[in-house]
Amino acid sequence: MRNWAFGGKTFSCFAFIAIFIGPYAALADDNPAATTTPVPPVPPGPLWFWIGAIFFLAVLAFFLFYLVPYTNIVRDQGPNPGPSTYKTYSLARCQMALWFFVVLGSFLLIYLEKGDDTLSKTALIVMGISFGTTAAAKTVDAGKVAQAQSQQNAIAPKLAEAKAQLQKFQSIAPQVEDGHALVGEAQAEIVNLQKQLNDAQQAAMPQPSEAFVPDLLTDDGGAALHRFQMAVWTLVIAAMFIHDVYVNLAMPNFPDTLLGLMGISNGLYVGLKIPEK
Repeated sequence: MRNWAFGGKTFSCFAFIAIFIGPYAALADDNPAATTTPVPPVPPGPLWFWIGAIFFLAVLAFFLFYLVPYTNIVRDQGPNPGPSTYKTYSLARCQMALWFFVVLGSFLLIYLEKGDDTLSKTALIVMGISFGTTAAAKTVDAGKVAQAQSQQNAIAPKLAEAKAQLQKFQSIAPQVEDGHALVGEAQAEIVNLQKQLNDAQQAAMPQPSEAFVPDLLTDDGGAALHRFQMAVWTLVIAAMFIHDVYVNLAMPNFPDTLLGLMGISNGLYVGLKIPEK
């Protein structure tokens, strides 16, 4: 009896599930909308396409013809070297600006043509690498400026003390046997400290810009291979990105090895910025 009662309860439970859940399962199986693919998005239309194209070209023109040459938006950080001179262009910031416009233009084109508003993993990674490179390069430059300012603060009192010592030696030189030797040593110490102070001040002050390409491809030792290869790989990958968007009208997905190469190239650039002056 107990086994029958347990079996009866089990049967009642399954019956309850069949009565209340079964129709929904059958409805889901009979509903063709549940198994078909979603309807593709509808593009906004030709008017919005031209509005978006004009907007993108206007922003790009404003950036290239005003913000780049006459502001510090893609230049190194710090004050301008002079009243009529600008700082050198930053390779990392120029790369970040390039990827910003490549991804933005591709997104607008795909959305206005197909109504698709998704971004690929590749688009996020290349922008993330460029953003991270710029942040790391800025941190390195800020550390150099802080170190140079710290050196100035340490050298300045030593220089003042050396100058005061020189005046003291000059006043007693006629009365002391080795007074002239003491004056000479004090003068040499002042020259050495003044040179150190000038080097620290120069390290804290950004260098004036020569031209766009030399600024990007050279460091304190001249033309730099790591800067050149980073610039070349950036242009190659950006050209591949634009080509895939133009051909497929979709955000591309590059292999991880290619994105890893871009990351290594940018990491080498940041690493070799540390010993630069």
